[in-house]
Amino acid sequence: MLQQILRDMWVDPEILAELDETQKQTLFCKMREEQVRRWQVWDQKVSKDDERPKFQKNSKKQVQFLKGEDGEPWVWVMGEHPDDKSIDTILAEEARQRVFAQAREEAHQLRKSVEKELTQLIDYKPLDSLEQKFDLSPKTLDPLEDTLEIYCTVDELRQRIEALEPEVKISDKSMRDIGDKTDYCNDKLKLDLNKNTLHFNFIEGKRDVLQVTVTDNAHECVNEMHDTKPNNKYVLNTILMSTAERKAKEAEATMRQIARQAREAHRRSTELRGVQPPPQPQTGKPPSREAVLEWFRTQELKRGVGLDENNKPVDWFHGVITRGEAERALAARAAGSFLVRVSERVWGYAISYRDAARCKHYLVESGAGYRLLGADQPTHHTLADLINYHKTVPITESGGELLRSACAAAQPPDCLTPAC
Repeated sequence: MLQQILRDMWVDPEILAELDETQKQTLFCKMREEQVRRWQVWDQKVSKDDERPKFQKNSKKQVQFLKGEDGEPWVWVMGEHPDDKSIDTILAEEARQRVFAQAREEAHQLRKSVEKELTQLIDYKPLDSLEQKFDLSPKTLDPLEDTLEIYCTVDELRQRIEALEPEVKISDKSMRDIGDKTDYCNDKLKLDLNKNTLHFNFIEGKRDVLQVTVTDNAHECVNEMHDTKPNNKYVLNTILMSTAERKAKEAEATMRQIARQAREAHRRSTELRGVQPPPQPQTGKPPSREAVLEWFRTQELKRGVGLDENNKPVDWFHGVITRGEAERALAARAAGSFLVRVSERVWGYAISYRDAARCKHYLVESGAGYRLLGADQPTHHTLADLINYHKTVPITESGGELLRSACAAAQPPDCLTPAC
C-alpha cells in the first residue's frame, strides 16, 4: 500500500481518514522524500544535458583582467608589500635552482655512464679474451662450430686457465657428462670436444702447443649449476600451476554437483509437499464490501486469521465492521483496550486502539506477512504474531500504545463461517 501511494503520489481520502496524526505525518514525510528523490534524478539528468558542448558562434579568444574595488584592473607592484622578496633574493633563489638542476643532470649522466659500464661487464665474452691472449693453431684445429658453453665469472675462468697443465686430457665419459649438462648454460652453444681439441700457443712463443679442454673445475661448475636448478624452478612452477588448475577444476565440479543435488532435493521436496507460492498482495482499493468478504474467505481464512490453535475465534477479532462501530465498542473500555477489524478501505486490517483521550486506528498491510502501514515496520508471519508483538512493544514511540486488553466481540464474526 505504501509503495502504491508513493508511486501515484496520491492518497484516497477514505484511506487518509483511517490514519491517525502520527501515521499521517509519517506518510507525508515519505511522500516529500519521494518528491525530493524524483527532483534530484531530474536535476542530474538536466545537468548531464547541460554539460554537452554547445555551438559557439564567436570563437574569438578574449582575455578578461581581474578588477579591483575601484573597477580598474587589479595591479600588483612588486616590492611595495612587506612580504615581497627583493630582486637580489629572487636572483639568488633562481641561481640556486639552476645549480641544483645542473647537479641533478650531472648525477643522472654519471649514473647512466656507470650503468653502461656495468652492462658492458655483464655482456663480456670470456672467449674473446681468450682469443686475444692465445693464438689458435690452424694445423690441428678444425673450424669452430660453437663456443665454450660452461663458464662462471671472468676471474674464475682466468684462474682456471692459469692453473692448466701442459697436457690435460678428458675422457669420453666426461665429454658425455658435459654434453648432457649443456641445457643449463646461458649462451646455448657447445663445442664438439669428441672430434676436436683446442691448442693454444702463448704469444711469447716460449711454450709448446697446449691441448686445453674442460677440467674438473668445469665439472664442479656444472654440478653447482645443477644444484641451483635454474630449470627446476620453471618445472616446479609448471607443476604447481598444473596442480592448482586441476584442484580448481575439481572444486568447481564438486560445487556444480552439490548445487545440482540441492536443486534436485528442493524440487523433490516441493513436489512432495505441494508448496504453494505465497499469495501476492492485493493492490488498489477494494471495490465493495462483498469483495472484501470474498478476499477474506478465499485467502485470509486459510491462513488462520481470527482463529486460535484450536480453530476457535480469538476474542480481539471482530470481522468486517465500520470505524464507527469499533469506536462505539471501545467507548466504555479502559485505556489500552483494542480490537482488530477487517478494513473496507484497504486489502488488510485495522487495529482500533482506545487511548486516554480518543480512539486511534492503525492500518495493517496483508501480503507475504503482516506489518503496520509505515516505514521501518517489522513484518510478522501471522496477524496473531503482530498482536502479541505490540503487547510488549509500543506501536509508536511517541504515543506508547501497548495492546493490553482485548475487546471481545459480542458474537463470533460472520466472516469466519465459510457458508457466510
